[in-house]
Amino acid sequence: AHPLILQFDEDDIAKNLIDAQKQFTLLREFGAEIAIRNFGSSISSESIIKQTDITLFSLHEKYTQMLNSDTTLAKLQETIEVYHAIKPVELLLKNLNDMNAFANSWNVDVRFLQGEYFQKKMDHLTDVQDQ
Repeated sequence: AHPLILQFDEDDIAKNLIDAQKQFTLLREFGAEIAIRNFGSSISSESIIKQTDITLFSLHEKYTQMLNSDTTLAKLQETIEVYHAIKPVELLLKNLNDMNAFANSWNVDVRFLQGEYFQKKMDHLTDVQDQ
């Protein structure tokens, strides 16, 4: 729906929540959508969900590391359920760079997955017509 999604760091938003909300309204008027990156890295995470109308969140890398054991995997799912109980949000789990992390990511309720498991980052853009 929005051709441009601007990501802001959770710590920056937490420090300036009231001013940030004013700017988010203005940015949306110009057609941009707002997302929060490194979400879950501060004690303000739940407050940000409650106090803003933002629904797009890229989870902090510590959550990807929680995929490595059954105990922390269950804790990750519980945390995600807390976020979803506050309001419907779209979550991105990033840095799924190995088979184990990618496979375990299917056991948590995260809508978007990102990583280098299937394809490494390219150092330049390629045109599929040139292949």
